[in-house]
Amino acid sequence: GATGCDTMDFGVGVATPDGTTAVYPYPGQVGVPTSFNGTYEGPPPPAPPSGWPSGYPITVYMKSAMTPKVHTITVLGTTAPLDHQVISPGDPSAMGLLTDELILYTNAPLTPSTSYHVHVEATGAGGATKFDWVFSTM
Repeated sequence: GATGCDTMDFGVGVATPDGTTAVYPYPGQVGVPTSFNGTYEGPPPPAPPSGWPSGYPITVYMKSAMTPKVHTITVLGTTAPLDHQVISPGDPSAMGLLTDELILYTNAPLTPSTSYHVHVEATGAGGATKFDWVFSTM
């Protein structure tokens, strides 16, 4: 019967410089969780076709709204892309909550103790940018 709400407000700080990019999990990160259950989010992201849980969310940040052109997630050393969901700023599923982020998550949980290769090509106000990195699960 509890009706609690957790809120974080970090306030307004210095504007992010144009050309800023970031990814998470970060390149070379180890110990990344293997799964994510979107039913615990509010509002929940779109469920993968097989339902929750999915793979752990992968975030790409690119200053100024981005449009993804290419996005693949593979097990390192293979070429077969894993089926995944992608949410970008212009998608209705983003519900107006994304401005500079692209979110990807595989349709099924990731495999423990495995390295994954992420490749994303996107365009934004600053032109085209490529992201290419590897992380490993716990």
